[in-house]
Amino acid sequence: QLKSKRIVAVSALDDSERYGWSAYRCLFGEISIDGKSYCVNSGKWYQIDSDFVSQIDADYNQTPISSIEFFGYEATHKCEHDYSKAFADLHPEEYILMDAKNITYGGGHSSIELCDLLSVQKALIHIKPYSGSSTLSHLFNQAAVSAELIKSDPAFLSLANTKIAEISANDGYQLSNTDRLNIVFGIISHDEGARPRLPFFSKVSFRYTKQRLLAFGYDVSIKKISKN
Repeated sequence: QLKSKRIVAVSALDDSERYGWSAYRCLFGEISIDGKSYCVNSGKWYQIDSDFVSQIDADYNQTPISSIEFFGYEATHKCEHDYSKAFADLHPEEYILMDAKNITYGGGHSSIELCDLLSVQKALIHIKPYSGSSTLSHLFNQAAVSAELIKSDPAFLSLANTKIAEISANDGYQLSNTDRLNIVFGIISHDEGARPRLPFFSKVSFRYTKQRLLAFGYDVSIKKISKN
């Protein structure tokens, strides 16, 4: 049954090369057939070892839910930048907007975004709408890069604190490589519950990122931001 669906999908993808983008490439999902686990990602089917699926799901479900009370993402928020700005504006004593406040680093035109929101409680918050595995993997990697540089590179940490000082005179936002920072992932989604539902490959990517961050001494949490 699965094989027949895949054959149809391959034909659709071949036709799309002549007629444009195939909607099949937008499909993400998981299914179990006869005790075996399969997932579709960007229009391609994969069979996944069931034990590995269980490990990934268990690790994701054990990730702490952030205690931050995010308000809902409304139609007036055209993108995550609008949402992050509105959140910072509503809590001016607790959060500052870092989205698009890139830190020039590494020579050339290289720049790194520290996070989307920084809390005075030392939480680096990264926000992204749910839109497939590749987008979420980019979010996780971006968080890991900035967090690791804070711990490992004094030059980057100095640049980060300079950028923070340009935004707020409150020294409470200044970072130290000895701080027990919390990396928070806010996923904008229609899903029910506090924990966002992620595609399997996104959970694999998240697990890898989480392990990297924990190894550097960070706390990691996740939260669904309701899309209204």
